[in-house]
Amino acid sequence: MAGRAIAAAALALALVACAEAPMPGGPIALCSAQSGLTLRAAKAQMAGMDGPVAATAEESRQINACLVGAGAPALQREVTVSVPTPEREGASVLSEGAGYYGSSLVEVTIAPADAAPASYVKPAAGKLPLPESYPLLPGDAELWATLTREQQERALLFLQDGSTIRASLRSD
Repeated sequence: MAGRAIAAAALALALVACAEAPMPGGPIALCSAQSGLTLRAAKAQMAGMDGPVAATAEESRQINACLVGAGAPALQREVTVSVPTPEREGASVLSEGAGYYGSSLVEVTIAPADAAPASYVKPAAGKLPLPESYPLLPGDAELWATLTREQQERALLFLQDGSTIRASLRSD
């Protein structure tokens, strides 16, 4: 119970601190982390992707709602900001820091919440529609159209597990 109170106080202080002394991304970094965008961007960066990771429509909606809830204005235009990634796994108290990789910065692009959704594209006969409900990387829509139905089904399983379409194309 006391842990929750401490966490709530720390979060409140973090929001105040972000508003007064901007860090990379400021309150956007906190809201990006809460939406899951920061973790997805960190995974994309570790997979070798260069350039900003675009937020999905749902992530943009969550980030803008978080900003408004924290007393900041919602985004009025698309922005690209650097946000700190979560610390990478590998270290434990008993390992004396062995395997610790720390945090880094990754660029994310966030659109205003009221951005118009992309128009529906009918898939070719015998193929699956683009799974837009999952976080996609730039170029995934074009790649998806080139996959066979079997590859699309495998990629969908990978997306459901939090991985990427490109990872599904690698041999086991």
